[in-house]
Parts: sequence; C-alpha cells; structure tokens
Amino acid sequence: MPIVTMADVAKEAGVSATTVARAINNSGYVSESNRKKILEIVERLGYVPNRLASGLKNQSSYIIGNIVPFSPVNLYFNQVTEALSVEAEKFGYHLISVFSDGGETHERKALEGLVSQSVDAVIFTAGVHISPKNVEWLLKMGIPVLMIERTNSVLGIDKVLLDNFGGSYQAVHHLIEMGHTKIGFIGSETYGTTEQQRIDGYYQAMKDTGLVCKPEWEALFPSYVPAYGFEGAKQLLSCEDRPTAIFASSDMYASGLLQYTHSKGISIPDDISVVGFDNTLSEYLSPALTTIGIPVWEIGKSAIKLLMERIQNKRSIGVSMCYNLSLVDRGTVKDLTKKK
Repeated sequence: MPIVTMADVAKEAGVSATTVARAINNSGYVSESNRKKILEIVERLGYVPNRLASGLKNQSSYIIGNIVPFSPVNLYFNQVTEALSVEAEKFGYHLISVFSDGGETHERKALEGLVSQSVDAVIFTAGVHISPKNVEWLLKMGIPVLMIERTNSVLGIDKVLLDNFGGSYQAVHHLIEMGHTKIGFIGSETYGTTEQQRIDGYYQAMKDTGLVCKPEWEALFPSYVPAYGFEGAKQLLSCEDRPTAIFASSDMYASGLLQYTHSKGISIPDDISVVGFDNTLSEYLSPALTTIGIPVWEIGKSAIKLLMERIQNKRSIGVSMCYNLSLVDRGTVKDLTKKK
C-alpha cells in the first residue's frame, strides 16, 4: 500500500499543500469549511505527518527524552511519565522514556542514546542519583534540561518542584487535629532533599504542638518498597508504648503497612490511624487510605510548557515552579477528640 503524502491530501481537498499543513498543525488561517474537509480526508486516507522530514527542515526532531528511574512497583513515575507524554503530544512532540538504574555510567549511556536521536530536550523524572556531570554535558550541547522534584542544585535548568515539607507537615497536622499525640513515622533514609523535607515536615509539625518524637516511633529504610512498609509497621506496632497513628511518607510504605495490619488482625482506623503520601496506591488499597495527593497532571503541563519556551527560544533563564500538596481524606484517621 503506497504511503499517503501531504500532496495527496491537498489534491483530494482541492487546496494547496500549505493550506493542508496549516490545518494539520493548527497554525495560520484556514477557513472552517476547508479545515473540516482536510481533517476528514486526513482521517479517511490515513495520512500521517512526516515529523522527521519536518524536523530536518526546522532543525527539530519533535522528540523529548525522559530519564526515569527503574522502579517496577512505584506508580508515581508511571503517572508523571503519562502526564508528560499526553501534554507533549499536544505540541506535536513524542516522549521517549528511558530507564536508568541510578548509576552515572548507565545514565550517560541512556542519555547518549537519546542524543543520538537528536532530542530537542531532556527531562529527568525524580531520579535519586542524577549525575550533575551528565546534566552539564547536555547543557554544553545546548539541549534544554528540566528536572522534576530532585534537582541536585544544578544551575541553568528548569525545575518543577513539590512542597514535600508542607505536604508532610499537613499529614501530621491532620493527625494532631484528630487528637493523636503518639505519631509514628515510616520513611526513607535522608539521601536526598525529598526525603529530608518529608521527615523535617514530620518533626516540625510535632515540635510546633509540643509533641515528642520518640526514636522507637521512627522507621527509616533505603528505598520505597512495600516490604519496608511491612517491616516498619512491625517495628512501630511492637513498641511497648506504641503510637496511635502512623504517617507513611510513601503509599508504597503504606501498602506494606496494611499487609502487616491485616496479617495481625489490626483494624484501621479503630486500632491504628494511617496517612500515606503521594496518592498513587491509596485509593486501591483496602481500606482506601487518607494520603497526601501530588498533582501529577499539573506537573506534566508545567514541565512541557517550560520546555516549549526553551525549545522555541522564548526564554534563556532557568525557571523553578513549586506545587503545594493537598490532603485526600478517605477516613483512615480515627477522631480521638470525640467524647466516648
């Protein structure tokens, strides 16, 4: 079957190829009747715009690279990647996502693969161990870089950040408002700003209300996996003076916590109150958990918008955006302020 060209569409519609291009790209004036006719013909003939040819003409590949940490169980990365891909398509761009194991050498090879495809920009999505050297290498080649959440203090790039401190503070404050004073914390070891901000939010909320943070009420682990949530719950709920509530700094930990409570016949929220973080798994768990929501679709929109400004040479200075996080209340916090 022969490949349908723009000239074929133009001939069928009785218009010029320029008019067809304007209708497809939604740029320039085209009468509504011609636009409708052209798009119907494009659909009927199965015409696919040749992005590569267009890119060669305009010195653009219409490809954005996305470096994503390999995590088969953490839905957060998948959700952000989907949001980025959907938004990029609105501008005629294709998102190519490549997994990285966090090592500098492996990351460099992944980037070289993207550069070989003449990507117009690169996004780093929340990787823990992003190499500043690799980022600087991209910048030297004039490739715009945007980092989501974890920025490693690299200068000259665009950043989309999350108020992890505020989100954590809000989670703990919610527990305190519901009358809880013995609040446990399951989180990650502070190997990055995200982890530090989440535990700092917990500490600050407790401090601001004069509550004690007991060491035995804290369980810190090296990575976000449910098994550590299970171990964390086992540790905290085995204390002689055990907490009445637990804040898990990731839904991954919260899911493991639920596995433990289920195995021990511990009821939520009657026996222990729980708040998660990121809203990736919470609504699918049993019970569905109160958690801190992350606006992944807004992140995707902002990230692509910032990159389009760079790609189209509308801006040369790095911009940072920070999103506030919000509590999603699903009733897994027992109200201890009510009189019995």
